[in-house]
Amino acid sequence: GQKVQDMKPLIRKDLIDSCEALGYFEPEKQVMSRSGDECVVALTDQWYLVYGEEEWLKKTEEALSQINTFKMPEVRNGFVHTLGRMKQ
Repeated sequence: GQKVQDMKPLIRKDLIDSCEALGYFEPEKQVMSRSGDECVVALTDQWYLVYGEEEWLKKTEEALSQINTFKMPEVRNGFVHTLGRMKQ
C-alpha cells in the first residue's frame, strides 16, 4: 500500500482529468462579509454554472432579448456587457 498523503493528489488529478470531479477549495480562515457578518460554509448538494459555455450563453442572450427593461437601455446594456465578459 501507499500513504494517503501520496495518493490523494494523484487520485484527485485522475478524477478531474476524467471529468468525474471538479476542483473544490474551502477557505483557509474565517470569512467575513462586507457587512461584518461571519460567512458559514455548509456541506450541500450543489452545482455550478459554467458561464462561458456556449449553449448557456445562447439561451441567456435569447432570454435577455425578451426581457422588458422599461425603456431603459442602460439596464439592457449592463446585462449585455456582463454576458460579454463571461465569454472570456
